[in-house]
Amino acid sequence: MGCKVFLAVGYFVDAVAALDSLKAMFRPLAIFLLCAALVSRAEIVSVWLTHSSETPSDVVLNWTTSKPVPSEVFFRSSDVAETRAGDSREKNLHSVKIPVSPVGREIFYKICDSSGGEFSSKINAYPVEGEFRAVFIGNLGYAKNVDFSAIAADRPHIIFTCGDNIPALHSGGVWGGSLKPFEGAIKKFPVSLLASTPIMPVLGNHDREIRPRGTKYPKEPVYDVSASAYGEFFKLPQPFKFWKFSVPEFNATFAALDLCHTGDFGTTWQACSPFSSDSAQYARFAEIAGGAREKLLFAIMNERSQNMRDFSGGIWRRLFSKATVVVSGFGYYLERAHDEVPYYNTSLCAGDKYPDRNSKFFSAESGYLLVSIRKGGGVRCRLKSVKGVVLDDCEAAGSGK
Repeated sequence: MGCKVFLAVGYFVDAVAALDSLKAMFRPLAIFLLCAALVSRAEIVSVWLTHSSETPSDVVLNWTTSKPVPSEVFFRSSDVAETRAGDSREKNLHSVKIPVSPVGREIFYKICDSSGGEFSSKINAYPVEGEFRAVFIGNLGYAKNVDFSAIAADRPHIIFTCGDNIPALHSGGVWGGSLKPFEGAIKKFPVSLLASTPIMPVLGNHDREIRPRGTKYPKEPVYDVSASAYGEFFKLPQPFKFWKFSVPEFNATFAALDLCHTGDFGTTWQACSPFSSDSAQYARFAEIAGGAREKLLFAIMNERSQNMRDFSGGIWRRLFSKATVVVSGFGYYLERAHDEVPYYNTSLCAGDKYPDRNSKFFSAESGYLLVSIRKGGGVRCRLKSVKGVVLDDCEAAGSGK
């Protein structure tokens, strides 16, 4: 990792040893100045990739630093000379958009900062032939000590979360505006995974919990329905609460939905955007689903799929029937149900038992969903344990439509 800041401790020890040649009267002052210089340096804390456009034409390189510093990135590909990008403003949260054209080439990059910090990696290329692999995870916020080696071994081209990426924004009281909980979510992953593979999160209720929920409706809202902290931290396509992302080379579209705790809508426990037939969210997904007849469509949400299929006479069920696969991170279990199309639940936590009435496979253990999309049609869906053991293997019947 080049001149990463954590090597500073080694430099400090060597420098102190060299001070033995100085006169005793100058040694305390020299040590003080050296310590002050080290303390002022900014460490690169976390690095991750997202997309802020609706296609893979560019990728956003994101990182945080321990102190506010300007943003500076150098990037190149095998056939394009090195390019510099950045922002002279000093900040802790950094985002730089990197163009990726044409799709199918690796991008090498190096993050620098004014105090000597450096991080180098590459952005894995999206395929143009063969298969496109996507991993879906749920309940990252409450997952502890997750071993991501099986997910990394599957070599996903992209990772989607299904909500509840953090336990809460607050830490027992009222949220004070910190984005640290989301940084904590990123730090759960191996640095090498999210530094080379984009992650596209979806909202759950915990991602905007600004005060404790309690056991009865409080006077003040428990959740920030606008999800302002999530929108600030993650650079996603607009509208960021229900974004759309397409991979044209594989005729696939992924659509995020802001659906969670729908039974609490209209109370101080309300946690998601409106979802009735006259809502902006419903209209947007109806438009996406309506144009998906010749495409693969993956709907991603945090609410229990059975609840949404039953809502208001089945208005969402009719839309979901136009999808290839619907994925949720509602409960702490792995499940495949079928109601015209397959419905999956994925979770990195285990223990819940809320089977769908149309459940075809159910396991109250932790794991993830691996979806492999073949060029020209065909979608294979595998529910896997966190150790990578295949628990359920199914071809999506609606694929290749």
